[in-house]
Amino acid sequence: MGNLSGIKRLKHFGLEIEAFPYSVGKLKQDLESEKNMEKTKWVKQKDLNLWQPKEENEELEGQIISVTESKFGGFQYGIKKEDGTSVMTPSHKVLQNRLSDAKTGTMVKIVYLGLEKPKIKGYSPTAMYDVFFAE
Repeated sequence: MGNLSGIKRLKHFGLEIEAFPYSVGKLKQDLESEKNMEKTKWVKQKDLNLWQPKEENEELEGQIISVTESKFGGFQYGIKKEDGTSVMTPSHKVLQNRLSDAKTGTMVKIVYLGLEKPKIKGYSPTAMYDVFFAE
């Protein structure tokens, strides 16, 4: 096979492929990075204050203070409760659909209705919600 600076030709299952070898410089960089990881001090992050209802008819009431696009798609809503604490809603599809007309400043009441069994075998249950806006 070739040297560390050239392209290697490999045969695997009857197929011939070209591959760049791992460079010595990259190897040294990765080894140094591993040493630094061992020295790193890790700090546990605080809870996001994500509202996670577990019981049917559990309610969340307050003012929408933010709308954030989730990195996994969909939106999460920041809600400031009457006691001054803030929570983020889960990005459940049903909840997002019901909150789609909400804007920052909207007073909202969310009622968790529980999990609905999936209609298709093998699918996950759906978290169901009722959403009310103040008039």
